[in-house]
Amino acid sequence: MRNAIALAALLSAGSAFAASVTWQCDMNVKIGLGEFTPATQEVVVRGAITDWCAYSIVLTDTDNDGIYTGSFDHTGVPAQNLEYKYVYRNTGAGGWCDGVWEFLSNRSYDWAGSDLTLPVQCFNDVCDTPGTCDVEITFVVDMGVQEATGAFDPGAGDIVVVRGGTSPLQWGGTDYTCANIGGSLYAVTVPFLGQAESNAVEHKFVIVGGGDNWESSANRLAYSDCSWTDSDGDGLLDGSLAPVYFSNVNWDNITDHDVLVTFDVDASRVSCFFANGGAPVYNGIASYGDVNYISVHGFFNGWPAWDGTIGQAYQLNGDGACSWTGSVLFPAGSAKNQIYKFGLNGFDNEAGFGQDHSLNLGGDGGTGLLTVAIEFGSNGSNWDCFSGCYETVDAHELPSAFALSQNVPNPFNPSTTISYTVAETGMASLKVYDLAGHAVATLVDGMVEAGNHSVVFDASELASGVYLYTLQSGASVQSQKMVLVK
Repeated sequence: MRNAIALAALLSAGSAFAASVTWQCDMNVKIGLGEFTPATQEVVVRGAITDWCAYSIVLTDTDNDGIYTGSFDHTGVPAQNLEYKYVYRNTGAGGWCDGVWEFLSNRSYDWAGSDLTLPVQCFNDVCDTPGTCDVEITFVVDMGVQEATGAFDPGAGDIVVVRGGTSPLQWGGTDYTCANIGGSLYAVTVPFLGQAESNAVEHKFVIVGGGDNWESSANRLAYSDCSWTDSDGDGLLDGSLAPVYFSNVNWDNITDHDVLVTFDVDASRVSCFFANGGAPVYNGIASYGDVNYISVHGFFNGWPAWDGTIGQAYQLNGDGACSWTGSVLFPAGSAKNQIYKFGLNGFDNEAGFGQDHSLNLGGDGGTGLLTVAIEFGSNGSNWDCFSGCYETVDAHELPSAFALSQNVPNPFNPSTTISYTVAETGMASLKVYDLAGHAVATLVDGMVEAGNHSVVFDASELASGVYLYTLQSGASVQSQKMVLVK
């Protein structure tokens, strides 16, 4: 992918495109509002095709009609859905992720390998000059889930506030603290003077108490409406937003039991890259031998700083080859949807900005155990493997056999480790059955990378006896017996 993008960057300077995408962004509303100045500012496209912030595709308005256009060569890029956003900035600026981004969710297009011209799109999808008015907006948040899980305790002095980037909101402080309006709902009303209908009030709720606990969801957006009425006669038009759950986590989105997640990470891409002459130095990592551990960062642990100081609890250990494993306990009440990212030696070097992994804790099937088999760098192009790469990696030979090992220890009480090998990356399942043929636990159910893996089976809630465990991958199936003695 990196080669394809580099080639595309060179070809885009030419006058013709073998297979390209053309963007068209209408900036007339922004120009009319005085928020975009054509003489000193430019419009760019950022997205998956540019590794988001790695570089920008500059659009131009050669006929001065306010519609900025530009093309980018996609020759060699595999067919896929690609996301992007429009950004405007000072002409020629080169800061990392600089400029004013659209507030909308990511736009996307389906790339199929032939020329594609996207329709004219207005910046932020605002195509008509909006009104401007004085308003007061009431923000409402439901804190029920946080109270139930202990993340929010008003009795202990916790408060929830609104912070944002539109005056008078600020991305700090407690000026706009929400008050309880009944049950688990909290609200605060904020005035905005001269607020244009097209300008989103970007904001988040934050729990303050012994530190700041920000929402893990994306920044929220609120828009004024000049058709609102002044119900209290204070000269401000009144608008109340619909209640939202903190971090968008409702009762159906959290676990009702602890889940132990084992991350089984294959770092073949990294080993392969260096073995084939790649020589990037990411925070002192110039060879595969420089990797001491792989860290895991996410909302669940507060996104620890990418400075190499992350604690051992979130470090995955290696086996001397390319497999790195470690477990993280997600307590009951955790959000089922988890966003996370890996790092070599605790630094942000797996993939580009916003290129994260995700997992669903609900995939444990109620067992409290979940194994995530994943390839380091598969979420970006930092560690792309080149042709013939895997054959040169002596430390990590891909298996040619499908195997299910005897659990250790056996007999056991109450937990034991099951090791297995799959020859090809694909869907696999590992389930435990009683002698009546009833499935009592699902240890693996999803995409598994080729290689050696292990999973811990906790039988605390099962009765003593003989159990069968079965591994299936494609047409291959193997079973073993194990004995639980309490």
